[in-house]
Amino acid sequence: MKKPEIFQDIIDSHKYWDMLLEDLIIEAEFKRIQFSYTNDKRYMYVFENGYKVLFDHCLEYERSSNTEESSPCFLRDIELKIIDQGVHDSLYAIVIDAYPLKLEIWCEDIILQKYEN
Repeated sequence: MKKPEIFQDIIDSHKYWDMLLEDLIIEAEFKRIQFSYTNDKRYMYVFENGYKVLFDHCLEYERSSNTEESSPCFLRDIELKIIDQGVHDSLYAIVIDAYPLKLEIWCEDIILQKYEN
């Protein structure tokens, strides 16, 4: 298991702040959770073998009832750490603040991908 500081340094180098969260996809039983955003390049973050996924939507955010489109979510912060679990040894714990949405994901592996535009 790689140290979370390695992933954190890479993620921070992508300058994700205020980027629009795109393509949030969650596969059955949290086998794969992924999202992407575009800055100067397109970035995709994949979290594999998830055990815990929490969603929180800001109560103060006014949702539009006249459209079926989801609210835009803008990346504000991504924090990683390792948590020790007796059953699953250690897992990555990732907290993603993408206003008005906040996610917490506990998973076994992280894949960071970068694509040229």
